[in-house]
Amino acid sequence: MLVVLLGPLPLVLTARPDTGVRPGSALIVWAVLGVAVYPALVVIGRWYVVRAERNERDTADLAERA
Repeated sequence: MLVVLLGPLPLVLTARPDTGVRPGSALIVWAVLGVAVYPALVVIGRWYVVRAERNERDTADLAERA
């Protein structure tokens, strides 16, 4: 999931016009890299933790039955 969301980011930022031509585009690039990526990482991290806890619960239930 992380690769799908953040993998194409360098390609998207490379496709933008040169930052020397449009000075504001450098700010956009840094805003995306420095701010916009973190909510995606938090959501992916939360999803991972919930899945890991569910797997751990399921394993404990199986161990108790055995």
